[in-house]
Amino acid sequence: MKKVKAMVILLVIISLPALSSLALAAKYTFIPRISIDSYYTDNINLSPDNKQDDIVTSIVPGFTAGVSGQTAGINVTFDPGYTFYKNSDDANYWRFNAGLNSFLDITQYTKLTVTDRFYLTQDPDPEFLITDVRANEPGASLDPTIRQGQSQYWRNSATARVDHEFGKDKTIFAEYRNVILRNDNNVQYEDSDVNTGIAGVTYFFGPKWGTELEGTFSRRTYDQTGDFLGVPSSDQDVWGGRARLIRRFTQTTDGFLEYKYGNIKNTSDRIFSVQPGFGQPTLVVNEDYTIHDVRVGADYAIEQDLLLSGNIGWAIKVNDVTDNQDGLVGELTLRKTLRRGGIRVGATAGYDVQGFNTTAQNLGLIRFYGATITGDYQLFRKIYGDAFGGYRQNKYVDTLPERTQDLYTAGAGLTWQPFGWSAIRLGYSYRTSNSDIDSEEYTENRISLRLSLSTELPFRSLF
Repeated sequence: MKKVKAMVILLVIISLPALSSLALAAKYTFIPRISIDSYYTDNINLSPDNKQDDIVTSIVPGFTAGVSGQTAGINVTFDPGYTFYKNSDDANYWRFNAGLNSFLDITQYTKLTVTDRFYLTQDPDPEFLITDVRANEPGASLDPTIRQGQSQYWRNSATARVDHEFGKDKTIFAEYRNVILRNDNNVQYEDSDVNTGIAGVTYFFGPKWGTELEGTFSRRTYDQTGDFLGVPSSDQDVWGGRARLIRRFTQTTDGFLEYKYGNIKNTSDRIFSVQPGFGQPTLVVNEDYTIHDVRVGADYAIEQDLLLSGNIGWAIKVNDVTDNQDGLVGELTLRKTLRRGGIRVGATAGYDVQGFNTTAQNLGLIRFYGATITGDYQLFRKIYGDAFGGYRQNKYVDTLPERTQDLYTAGAGLTWQPFGWSAIRLGYSYRTSNSDIDSEEYTENRISLRLSLSTELPFRSLF
């Protein structure tokens, strides 16, 4: 927690120019709120056996406070809450969710952005994080590995970024990211820190041709206690780069050719390590490797409210010890904006290099395939509906034997806003995991009810 305090202090110091530059005419906001979240689950621990149902209720008071002007602004959210279980009184705990977003226009063409996101929870798959990811909240990301049980953990993500525009369609940026993960369950999970630096430039030579260049360095370190079962993971240095050639064909159509490079170096010189499963140890190959990824893609605005984006290519993973691996990579996204809502359909094939984010388990590189569909719609004047569905297959290609996991999710909800300061949402979600590791298979059904009261509570579309 000391690192988080230090990071928050640093972010506040960085954000001070934004505060000092605000004039008396700046807009000040303070939005208090309170919510009561309650859900029934038929598998509280996401366990394959001995399923336990429970009713979990959280009372969460909170607020958003901010000040903003034409050239600077800062916004802080704080939502502490107390969670209690109907069938497990000894599992009751305090949860926290907080965030900071700020910006400062250093000059007319130079902008500083600082963000921070912190959450502490026992929920292995928290609903608020899924919502934030779908809404593209800064600092929110999903963990592609499996977390089970009701042990407490916290995660903090901080970012500082400077963007500078030096001409029409000519920009340069530099960014620093820090991600910290800490677990109470030190038997199963390792603590980790990720520090990442990114710099890049976008430069158009004329109205039709342009390029994007980007370089990245990330250092990932692990920490364990004496209770940890298994050989500690190797720390990693990750070098990356990206070069994209862009061609504007029309006002509504862009095409590109892209090359990505990644180099993963295990700094502790360990080749193999044993990562514990729930009673089933897994051998993870911690070897050095490089990734070469070549893609071609396009963005096409079919209509003003219909956007199609896609790319396809091939990636090769060149290993230092084991046989090389390769496969298809690509993304396809269709977004449709409706007068009273929106819908998004996507499909993807790629890989997760676990050097840029904190994850519950260190299982090396993840090869994945997936598809999602999400949508929301204003059914009546004060009633909104939302629905989502998804599938993702994870292949843990650095484990021996290679592991495969299929994840299915689906859900829907109705939100009623009887007044501008209140909302009631009733929702249902389904999650299931099919895995080569029996202990990581589970199915959960969850029915949720949420009451929110706030002085300002507009419906937030996810698009």
